[in-house]
Amino acid sequence: MTVARANKHRVGTSQANRTFYKSKYFRVASLVDQLLSVPLIILSLPILAATALAVRWGSRQAIIYTQERYGMGGKLFIIYKFTTMQPHVPTVPSCELRQYKEFVTNVGRVLRKWRLNELPQLFNVLKGDMRLVGPRPIVPEDAELYELRKEANLHHLKPGLTFIDRVYGDQNLNLAERIKLEKKYIESSRSFWMQDLWILARSVYVILLKHDNTDYLN
Repeated sequence: MTVARANKHRVGTSQANRTFYKSKYFRVASLVDQLLSVPLIILSLPILAATALAVRWGSRQAIIYTQERYGMGGKLFIIYKFTTMQPHVPTVPSCELRQYKEFVTNVGRVLRKWRLNELPQLFNVLKGDMRLVGPRPIVPEDAELYELRKEANLHHLKPGLTFIDRVYGDQNLNLAERIKLEKKYIESSRSFWMQDLWILARSVYVILLKHDNTDYLN
């Protein structure tokens, strides 16, 4: 075997191992997330109950808002959120809504500021539709972002409650910047365990201490 062929073989083996590691990691991580979602839901029950009462009192609408989103591999699933918007809101990403603040209820503003509206997604994690860490699931109407993710081979990742773009400005980022950050996640030489733990810790920090510096509408 020549040196060139040997190097090519090593590169191919390395890439294959990396792909295998990603596949194995995400299978295990998804199972771990499902197990973790149980105690997280139990611990969140008082907050879930109080938030449900606030939504019902503040808007007189359905407490839980459901919507189709793209999941892993483009498979559609139903996402759960606390209702924060007025009825008859167009089904488009929040960043595309003109005067979107007019559609948000008074209670909804508080929930979105602290991202409490997304707590019901712990049940999506329990069902296996989502992970704790992964690209934010997008609505089918957001075709441009889906195609960009597909071109970057990001569509195979299971969506999550939080991801790397959410700790760097969320929707203040344009699509190119968002995809660039998401690609860094799968291309990084750091272990996925370390990346996931960092993203979770950073997300808590952003929500609790720097929530005014991020766009919480998503």
